[in-house]
Amino acid sequence: MVGRRCSYAKKKICIVIPTYGRKDTIDSYLDKIENELKFFSIDLIVFDSSPDDETKNVTEAHIKKGFSNIFYKRYMGKDVIDSLDFKLIAAYSLFSEMYEYIWICRDGLIINLSKSVDKINCAIENKFDIIFIDNYSRDVHSIRDQKYTDSRKLLHDWGMNMITLGCIVFRGDYVQKIIERIPVDDKTYSLWQMIAPFIYSANIKINATSIIGDIFTYNTQKKLQHFGIVLEKLFGNGENGILM
Repeated sequence: MVGRRCSYAKKKICIVIPTYGRKDTIDSYLDKIENELKFFSIDLIVFDSSPDDETKNVTEAHIKKGFSNIFYKRYMGKDVIDSLDFKLIAAYSLFSEMYEYIWICRDGLIINLSKSVDKINCAIENKFDIIFIDNYSRDVHSIRDQKYTDSRKLLHDWGMNMITLGCIVFRGDYVQKIIERIPVDDKTYSLWQMIAPFIYSANIKINATSIIGDIFTYNTQKKLQHFGIVLEKLFGNGENGILM
């Protein structure tokens, strides 16, 4: 369980992994990242909406091995087939009370902390509101690390990449302002995290940066992603795929 910290005791950053019915994938994920989490003193929260306790049990088994900066939190809110919007907003609302920055990443991407933590810490020290993060292999125009004050330029450079869950780190109080101003509606549904920041900042300067490197590797578990599992239950023919 994740406890509440006072605002003056906020930690710098947490990684949040939303998941549903993927205990083997979470087990694999934690196996691959837990030593780096401990070494760099970074918290990771498994944010689970599974209908059973299997993911919880797997997570707690890793915690019992001495990885005390791994946490389990059950999501009890609205869960819909074709959107993670409500789950993401709940995560930002909950965890921005405890952390300065929130990094939500899908369970199919392993974060290479040893190759990214120095740049991320630098971005945090500079108090960027939005930190865009991606691999060299997806930087097709060789943009590399940039600072942004114009949201249109950020959207032009990285808009399509931002669909991938894991490529945006938000400063907690900034994303709270977005949540208050930009609801899930017909304009933002199923892509709230990508679209809402640009609606919010359309007529104001932003304070953002991009970090490009060997940031992610794939979690090689071949399990259905969140939507695939729900669709399989409904229709009986879910397919393996990538949750973007």
